Amino acid sequence: ILASLKRQGVNTPIIGMKVNVASSDLYFSHYQLRGGQYQNWTNVTETTLFSFELTQNTENLLSVRGVDQAGNIGEVVTVRVVHDAIPPQVAGQPFARDETSPGSGFARSFPLTWEWTPASDNFRVDSYQVFVVVDSGDFILAGSTQVPNFALAVATGRSYQVRVQAVDAAGNVGNFSQLSRPIFVDMTNP
Repeated sequence: ILASLKRQGVNTPIIGMKVNVASSDLYFSHYQLRGGQYQNWTNVTETTLFSFELTQNTENLLSVRGVDQAGNIGEVVTVRVVHDAIPPQVAGQPFARDETSPGSGFARSFPLTWEWTPASDNFRVDSYQVFVVVDSGDFILAGSTQVPNFALAVATGRSYQVRVQAVDAAGNVGNFSQLSRPIFVDMTNP
């Protein structure tokens, strides 16, 4: 039995569990479920796909077991699923680690590394989406990172600003951080 999960958490109130291999017991009768809306072991008529209603914003333990016609009970399979519909908090304002001197607004390095204070989450922050604006243009997604810093490829003679969004393990996306101060990249000698 496998839960159809791609992440360690989900942000939907209902989840499906599927039996990958049918019982080899010739006298198989039915499955029993526990967890979600099934507080106690409950007989169900479904044979391959089971829906569970999750308790919101907490850990859910979902269990399945088979029963044969003689009343013998098979091995219990339990899956831990965290329901999380709460987005992460806002990450701190990004700043350029490679700024020539604090507050100067200039950098002369390639790549230009941005850092920020990590966001917090009721479950776990999984990644950060990093957006960049070059020379006061439009924001574009520069990439993502699992740590609160990002090395951005830059070109000399251009100005860069960054903002980030935290994404938690269930796929919830937090609000944008404050926009960084502009950093002008100058890698040419006078």
